[in-house]
Amino acid sequence: MFEVQTYTFCDGYVNTWLNADDTPRQYATRKQAMADLRDYFADCQGAVDNGEMLDFESDLIIVRIGAVLMHSM
Repeated sequence: MFEVQTYTFCDGYVNTWLNADDTPRQYATRKQAMADLRDYFADCQGAVDNGEMLDFESDLIIVRIGAVLMHSM
């Protein structure tokens, strides 16, 4: 699983992207997360182009979440 995380001053990187039911948005693949991130940037740029926003800036990363399996030697 993957999620888009936003940098916050108090908590560092956290998932602030929510579904309609206020649960954190998560993705099965990195590709799905990247597509949603591209849509977000396109929406923000459209808002800037239409004069609805002066500018936008976000510190966002895509991270893998969940258990990491380690093999013993």
